[in-house]
Amino acid sequence: MSYTYADLICRDGTINVEKFKKYLDEYTKYIALSSYDLSVMPYFYYYFICFTNFYPPYGGISADYRKIASLKDNLMDWLYYNVDDLSKALIR
Repeated sequence: MSYTYADLICRDGTINVEKFKKYLDEYTKYIALSSYDLSVMPYFYYYFICFTNFYPPYGGISADYRKIASLKDNLMDWLYYNVDDLSKALIR
């Protein structure tokens, strides 16, 4: 989740897998993650987004949070089609 909030390309609802892998290389210098951890990470994130998303037009959401709500919805759509490929790409 921290990567998707930090990388500007994610605001369009996509994850650049190669950039994400570089991010994880830096992350794992400080926190150990097994191959299994990495492979299930996209599924946990997809599950989290599915159950915490907001549906447009976001009328009841404060203006400060609308961008995050839109980001999560766009990423949920992307993960729907790409979660399996992302998981496979992260296995070391």
